[in-house]
Amino acid sequence: MGNFILSYAALTFAAKVLNLKLSFKKNLFFSLVGAVMAEVYLAWPYIVIKLLAFSVFFLSIYPLTKSPSSAGKLFLLTLAFFFFLNGAYHALISTGYYPEIFLFTGLILAFIGEYAYKQYQRIVRLKKYGFSLEIIYLGEKVTVQSFLDTGNRLSDPQLGWPVVVVEYRAVKKILPDGFFQRKTLRRIPFRGVGREQGFFWGFIPDELKIWKDDEVIRVKQAVVAITFQSLNSDFQALLSEEILKSA
Repeated sequence: MGNFILSYAALTFAAKVLNLKLSFKKNLFFSLVGAVMAEVYLAWPYIVIKLLAFSVFFLSIYPLTKSPSSAGKLFLLTLAFFFFLNGAYHALISTGYYPEIFLFTGLILAFIGEYAYKQYQRIVRLKKYGFSLEIIYLGEKVTVQSFLDTGNRLSDPQLGWPVVVVEYRAVKKILPDGFFQRKTLRRIPFRGVGREQGFFWGFIPDELKIWKDDEVIRVKQAVVAITFQSLNSDFQALLSEEILKSA
């Protein structure tokens, strides 16, 4: 149990230093491998067995990075943290303390701290890039939460107008019957990462109103593209910088 907690803590710290993102399940698996290898390393006096334990652990973490140099850095940092924590672990034992309690408590606090920090980042990001968007079409209107996507470079190929991408479920109530058979639909091409070129169906709204704090931005020349995929739990539309500039 002690080696597992030490291995988990060492791998977590090393990944943080190298800015590697590890899922909870992957961290558990590789920590278990590390704990077993640590037990083998510490229990067997033979140098060949120790080298074999090192090799198995290195090969187990290699898929995390898929780069020999990055895997080497992660391997060495994990070992450094492990031996440092192991020294502190045995020092606490010698003084009569139970280090597992400290380590376990530290990991729990680290999880809570990381979760709180991610939530804080999400709130800051939404405050900075989040907008309330009102779409007016054929006299009907709907308000959705939107997010400024600086990578959104979509535009109408004929008009050259910027495009806002909106979830279908967020705007379907303002779309008339037979909407997708209308001859006025716009065809907006796009290319996803690692995918062939596709297209969105879109329409020209009467007007877009974009709220940020107390400021209202009115946009007349823009196209609303419809996606049937869910964008995010926090927003239903993706704005572009060009839409804000075109106001």
